[in-house]
Amino acid sequence: MKKVLIVEDNVSLKLILSKLITTAGYEVTSTISGIAAIALLKNQKFDIIIADYQLPEITGLEIFQEIQNQPIKKILISAHANLNLDVKVKKFGAIFMEKPFNNNELLELLKK
Repeated sequence: MKKVLIVEDNVSLKLILSKLITTAGYEVTSTISGIAAIALLKNQKFDIIIADYQLPEITGLEIFQEIQNQPIKKILISAHANLNLDVKVKKFGAIFMEKPFNNNELLELLKK
């Protein structure tokens, strides 16, 4: 079973994502903190990380920078899409999804 880490400070969206991804057959760990996410990534193996761009302490991209050499699929989600952000996301080999996003599209990304 693939392990997914969700980093989202909107508690409602974090719960919705957790339920959606768990129901699809993945093992999910979630946190609202980018700092906590980095600690989890140092102590556990994850196959996929889904991180919000705007988090209280650090951004989702800063998390990706910390783990850029780890073989983990990275998905950044944000309601603040722009070309500059898309370029930065690709720099880390990550995928960008703009909020609100289609749940089926997200699940398809997890399968790839």
